[in-house]
Amino acid sequence: MVFTVKKVPPFLAILGAALFAAILACFTQWTAVEAFVDDPSKGTLSTAVHAIYAAMATGFVSDSGIEPVDELFSRGGMASLLTTSGSCWPRWLSRQSWSTRASSTDSCVPS
Repeated sequence: MVFTVKKVPPFLAILGAALFAAILACFTQWTAVEAFVDDPSKGTLSTAVHAIYAAMATGFVSDSGIEPVDELFSRGGMASLLTTSGSCWPRWLSRQSWSTRASSTDSCVPS
């Protein structure tokens, strides 16, 4: 909400909120963070950084036993977004204007 009031750009607002949540998780759910990293040889700071990066990059897999909850929280992080941006690359590389080619059947959303 602070980012909205200050009119921060969306990318920075989302990144800031994600980092805040990840740091908060390190303080409030340390056993879950250690289990997520699963490397007892790492120190506290190294485990926290590894967990934050891994969760943001490749996502978190929930195993609660409740199917709707697991489906909601097991998405794939930023790596799951690569297919969306990957579908736009051919058009960008061909240097054709999106406004001249865009139609209801031709978009950058993978089907």
